[in-house]
Amino acid sequence: VWESILQAEQTNTQNLLKLAHVANACGEYGALAFLNPFHTEQIEAEDKVGAILAQVSVASPEFMMELDHQLGLEAKEEEGEHGPAPETQVEEPVAAAGFPARRVFGEVGWADC
Repeated sequence: VWESILQAEQTNTQNLLKLAHVANACGEYGALAFLNPFHTEQIEAEDKVGAILAQVSVASPEFMMELDHQLGLEAKEEEGEHGPAPETQVEEPVAAAGFPARRVFGEVGWADC
């Protein structure tokens, strides 16, 4: 399970890097600044899951119970800091803002700018 979680975190990191590449190619420097904290958080999550994976691969059942308890406490702390996750709606940002789109081809393929 933890190996799958680590792989998902690594995929998320790569996707954020692709978004940053497209934003840079489109000259959307505000989007780059917006993505920065997400990238930092993603790197921290990847490091944390990697450390947990290293520990659980040789862990006892008692350690697993303690880890479960610690992760539960961390989740409660994070929820207290940020509150419960709000419901979100996704819309096309370019179309919603009324800006004309342009397409560029970069390392990750075609992108609307």
